Amino acid sequence: MADLRETSIERVQGGSYCTVYTGEKKFINKLKKMAEEYPEDVNIVSEDCLGIMAHVPYDWFKFVSPKRKHNLTEEQRQAASERMRRAREIGLEKD
Repeated sequence: MADLRETSIERVQGGSYCTVYTGEKKFINKLKKMAEEYPEDVNIVSEDCLGIMAHVPYDWFKFVSPKRKHNLTEEQRQAASERMRRAREIGLEKD
């Protein structure tokens, strides 16, 4: 059975910061790096062998929509490819 690693974000409307708790290694590393780069904004509240808890600015967290998928026909795909090829050629000519 795999270890349970979770991430939770507490974001209270009107607050100045969010509380982030994570046991996921990639987010632990990201929070530590953010704390180094933005020490005035990111506060590591606690850290142990299971995870890390930090306060980060409220407005850093937003819900993003997924990327739209484009269902192109083969002809549309080829036309787009040709437009991109011409654009690259024009860009190379300017250099």
